[in-house]
Amino acid sequence: VLRVAGPASYSLGDNNWHPLLAGKALPVGSLVRTGDNGVVDIVLGQSVRMPQAAGQPDRISSAPDSPVRGLIGYTPSVQQNVVRLTSNTTLGIDKLTVTDTGADTVSDTELNLKQGKILASVKKLSGASQYLIKLPNGIAGVRGTTFSISADGTVSCLDSSSGGVVLSVVGTDGS
Repeated sequence: VLRVAGPASYSLGDNNWHPLLAGKALPVGSLVRTGDNGVVDIVLGQSVRMPQAAGQPDRISSAPDSPVRGLIGYTPSVQQNVVRLTSNTTLGIDKLTVTDTGADTVSDTELNLKQGKILASVKKLSGASQYLIKLPNGIAGVRGTTFSISADGTVSCLDSSSGGVVLSVVGTDGS
């Protein structure tokens, strides 16, 4: 977790919710939720290098009364997949694996957007990789794009130079 603004919490799948702070590493099976005006930024990866000041542990924003708590000076690299949860969003991390085959890196990511909206940037993936977002009424497959998606299936692609989003949704009439 890189940044938390406003109310946000996480659960390890046991319905016990804990306050979420920047720097928290969330395992597979975690749920993250934001409240009114809450925002959370997450970098998805098995070995994410967090920033450190020389000889000091990771630093959290210095203003004690600041509504934004985040890692100072950290910018995700282009090689990382980033997800931003907007207010009143619940997102599950169902699967997150990365395998180095020697010739390529294969990743398998499955997120479960239960409610709300996320903004995400997904790097260009290898042919064997997959990045799926489950929705209450469907599923989205993503490949190398920057986009937003809502739990109702509304998608906006912001940049799709190396991929896109494929969406399969069941309508209220069953179609």
